[in-house]
Amino acid sequence: MNKKPILIAEIGGNHEGDFDLALELGSQAIEAGADYIKYQVYTADGLINPVISSERHKHFNRLSLPTEKYIELAKKIEALGGRFLASIWNVEDIKLFANYMDFFKIGSGDLTCYPILREISNIGKPIVISTGLANMSEVKDAVNFICQLNPDYKESGMLTIMQCTSMYPTDANDLNLSVINSYKEEFPLHDVGYSHHHKESWPIEVAYTLGANMIEFHFTHDKSIESFRDHQLSLTKDELVSLKNKLELIQISAGCPSKEVTRSELNANHIEEFRRGVYVKNDMKIGSVIQEEDLVVLRPDMGISSSAYFSLLGKRTNKILNAYAPLSFNDFDEP
Repeated sequence: MNKKPILIAEIGGNHEGDFDLALELGSQAIEAGADYIKYQVYTADGLINPVISSERHKHFNRLSLPTEKYIELAKKIEALGGRFLASIWNVEDIKLFANYMDFFKIGSGDLTCYPILREISNIGKPIVISTGLANMSEVKDAVNFICQLNPDYKESGMLTIMQCTSMYPTDANDLNLSVINSYKEEFPLHDVGYSHHHKESWPIEVAYTLGANMIEFHFTHDKSIESFRDHQLSLTKDELVSLKNKLELIQISAGCPSKEVTRSELNANHIEEFRRGVYVKNDMKIGSVIQEEDLVVLRPDMGISSSAYFSLLGKRTNKILNAYAPLSFNDFDEP
């Protein structure tokens, strides 16, 4: 039998930049029984390339709150009896929030952002990683990278791997909940969870029965309406028809146990949009030697992926590089 599931209410950007609404949604989620109230801490400048994706840059800027407001939220959530959690998308904010969270949550878009993985791994708190957009090889690479940086993550309870499809909403045939079993086999020392993006809640129940002990779901309001308990225990005709439909959907949603990028993720170009590429911050002359302070990792993932970040260090430019322009390995020579 599964352990009691850890329930994470994802407020995300549903506050639309309104601090009072962010707190109210957190309060409602606590009242509804969520274990963690989760936000997303980012700045548009720290996440989106302002030259290549100017409209997305404006979008994320509208949905963001100042960093100090998230610190205030963390304190208020604790005072309300809840536990604060956030995905931290800016490297410089990771240490700042370490004392306010029991563990770190890495969103699917940053599974291949190795600078983020490195900074969080060096802190040593438990890590939860979502795996939307990824195939099994990329998931293994991220887990191995974390464990090599800090052997503590080889211990049970230190790392949780979340099955996820990064479509909003996700169709039943893209849920691929059978991947939960694949993760249990591939990572026997680690916990497995499920990050939910389907319109209905039934996949959460399926994921839990498959062994997902951590469940993350988006939250907009309190749906726990009280009614006479005998009615809750009974099925009507319509409810039975609905149940049969759900059982059919459960069969569809199990999908393929092999973790691969879904067709919908590819068709929506979300790998490029959600992942980060490596860019130079400033124009660089021919013959410049690349240092960490020259580089920035931003969405979209064009040119050189952020997973290749460390391989660029020490290389010498063989052409003039323009700030924020996509890079190519042909732009560099070995030192």
